[in-house]
Amino acid sequence: MTSLSRKGRQWLLPIALLAAWQLAATTSDGLNVLPTPVQIGEALLDALVSGRLPADALHTFGAALASWGICLVVGIPPGMALGSSAKLRIMLSLFIELLRPVPAVALIPLAILVFGFSLQTEISVTVFASLWSLLFSSNSGIERLHARMFEVAATLHLSRSHALRSVV
Repeated sequence: MTSLSRKGRQWLLPIALLAAWQLAATTSDGLNVLPTPVQIGEALLDALVSGRLPADALHTFGAALASWGICLVVGIPPGMALGSSAKLRIMLSLFIELLRPVPAVALIPLAILVFGFSLQTEISVTVFASLWSLLFSSNSGIERLHARMFEVAATLHLSRSHALRSVV
C-alpha cells in the first residue's frame, strides 16, 4: 500500500502543473502564446491518426543525423589544427570567443531569412549549436597529449600530417 501511494504521489505535481497551465491558458485575456495541454494532446492524437508522426520523426532524425555529420567534418579538423598550432590558436581565439557565446536560437531569424523554412535552416542552426563542443573537445584532446608522443613521432621521422593521423 505504501508503494502505491508513493507512486501516486509522484504524479501529483506534474498533474497539478498541467492543470494550472490549462486553467491559466483558458482564463487569460488574449495571452495565448502557448497552446494548452489539451490542444497539444489533440494535435498529437491527430498526428498519430493521420500517420504524419512517423514521417515528421524521420525528418527530425534525418536533420539531426545530417547535422552530426557536418559537425564531425567542420568541427574536428579545425579543433585538431587549433590544438596542434599555438600560432593558429592565438590568431583565431578572438574570432572564436566572439562567436561562441552567441546562442543558436538567436540565429534562427537570420537562418530563416537566408534559407526560408527548410531543412537547411534546421541543419544550420543545429550545426552552429553543436559545433563548439566538438571544436573544443578535439582542441583540448590534442593539447593534453603528452609531448613525448610528438617527440617519438619526430624520432620516427613522421611528417606532421602523418603524426597527427597516427598519434592523435
